[in-house]
Amino acid sequence: MRELIAPLILALIERDSAAFFKVGIPSGYDPKGLDLLFVSTFYPEQRVAVAIFGPYKDERLYIYRKDEFLLKILGLSRAYGTVAGIVPGLERKAEFEKWLDHFADIRITFHYLDQKAWELHSPRPVHINK
Repeated sequence: MRELIAPLILALIERDSAAFFKVGIPSGYDPKGLDLLFVSTFYPEQRVAVAIFGPYKDERLYIYRKDEFLLKILGLSRAYGTVAGIVPGLERKAEFEKWLDHFADIRITFHYLDQKAWELHSPRPVHINK
């Protein structure tokens, strides 16, 4: 899924900022929970970390793993300038954004993936922390 979704996320990031490219996980720290990392070609300190929620075959896993995912997103926002959470469906995106309102952190954005049409929906741009 990471390989399939990476070009969609890259297009989203490039739409709202300078050119980025996908890189591997750099050594020297624990990247636990990080699915993708994008680094600016012009400003290497500008990085976008991506965490993907699912996909799970069992619907109950979304309920059981929701809090873990949200805490992971919050933790990643302390290590990276920008964090994008990819979730399945508009309803979950709205639910997660409601949770995010408690933190008022513009560095975190949630986007939803329509798995049938294979489209990444993002009404809110990815904010690059400069």
